[in-house]
Amino acid sequence: MSFLGNDPFSQMPLQDFLIKKLLLSHNPDGRRLDSELLLLAVENVIFYATKTSQVPDLHLYPNAKSEIRKIEVFGSDEPLGSTINKISHQIFCESSGRDDQNQHGKTMSLFDLLGNYRWDDKAILVLAAFAIKYGEIWLRMQLCRRDNSMVVKTLPTDLNRLLMEPQFKAFSSLIKITLEVIKIVINYEGLPLSQVDLDDHGDDDGTKKTKYQICIAVYWIIRSVLAFSSGIITDLTPYVKTEQVYSDSRILTTWELSSLAYQLSGMYNHLRNQVEKYLQQTETKLYQKLLNIFKKTHVENQEVLRWLFAIRDDFPLLDCPTQAKFGVPQLRSKVVILLISKPDLHHHIEESLFLVQQTQDHPYNKTIQESYKIVWIPIPASNLWTDAELRSFQVLSHSLPWFSIRPPQSLSSAVVKFVKLNWNYKDDPIMVVLDPNGTVTNYNAIDMVYIWGARAYPFSSSREIDLWQEEKWTMQFLVDEIDTLLTTWSSGFR
Repeated sequence: MSFLGNDPFSQMPLQDFLIKKLLLSHNPDGRRLDSELLLLAVENVIFYATKTSQVPDLHLYPNAKSEIRKIEVFGSDEPLGSTINKISHQIFCESSGRDDQNQHGKTMSLFDLLGNYRWDDKAILVLAAFAIKYGEIWLRMQLCRRDNSMVVKTLPTDLNRLLMEPQFKAFSSLIKITLEVIKIVINYEGLPLSQVDLDDHGDDDGTKKTKYQICIAVYWIIRSVLAFSSGIITDLTPYVKTEQVYSDSRILTTWELSSLAYQLSGMYNHLRNQVEKYLQQTETKLYQKLLNIFKKTHVENQEVLRWLFAIRDDFPLLDCPTQAKFGVPQLRSKVVILLISKPDLHHHIEESLFLVQQTQDHPYNKTIQESYKIVWIPIPASNLWTDAELRSFQVLSHSLPWFSIRPPQSLSSAVVKFVKLNWNYKDDPIMVVLDPNGTVTNYNAIDMVYIWGARAYPFSSSREIDLWQEEKWTMQFLVDEIDTLLTTWSSGFR
């Protein structure tokens, strides 16, 4: 097995030729999957399968596996499970031989199979196919141990060594760095490079060079997955009564596993610095773009909403009641109310339920319900989401009758900064109102929604003034809907 030199992106033999081959196979057609969500599900599967300190919960792996297969692929009629099955077949059921040339051929076949996907999707899909098979093998091993149908000493010598230090440690390190490189590739693919011009400080080829390094990194991610897949799973398979795979590969040595991890680690360090630089540039320019865009007059709200939500994702909205995913065109020609709050909105359950009552359940809402939409924007207490905040979002995003952004971590830090500095968001919930043209007509309509509910449509500041002028400052108004008897009693003194 050959590896790159000390420089992870140094000119290895035929590297230019390899890049050309990879780019020729790369033909994205707009299909997308939620790569971050799929990565999280894959990490869960691998975590459950590699818990060596205790016997894994046998109920957790099937749940994690189902989470992978039910992730939606946008722009494709083929279910994700079908795509993963095709990848798994190429990895485990097609003999390719042990040498580098054959492993390279199988890698290129996977690139051809996944030609219509983005770079990050290719990498995570191949790792997902490995994770499912890997999880199945370890689950069967645990079941065999529980019913005493397999004796551990019958496992091959290589496998016994794999389960112990240092070989298992080297394998775990390789898995970990593979995941980290994939995260960097996901971050790169999420950069709005088509909308935001980057400063390359005179280096016109800087972005193009990084793009080439990304495709080389994805190539080595897939090569690494193939390497440890063919060795580890092939040696495990005959002992756990699973379907036959080609056993034309040997288990990797500790040195080979460590060498692969070392090469990927070098790529990770280089790409992380480059992508972080690009990310900082895009966040700075996005913030300035938001400042400028809200100073302009627009004929519709699409440009404003796209820069707020859809700069990285064409489907940034989640319809909470149905869990369906939508793009910003769903909000065209509507008044949009942005409910901005902490993720733990359920801690203010009374206020939340009252908002629902005053909007969704208000009698007047039937007349105007298609004229406006509420979009919940949860903002965490710090720059990073905590597990508790994510759990709160999951609970509420299945119960609120509004839209929310998805995934919640996708909201750009530039947008968060803009909301805090320009819309004066602190910690208390606010409701910023955009008219159908995308112009802010009220920087906080939450009080008028509490008081008048759907009657306050279109929820602008001018409408609030009109509503107050319509009200008669009498005892009748002050006690309205509080105590009918008190209202009647007070009428006798007029």
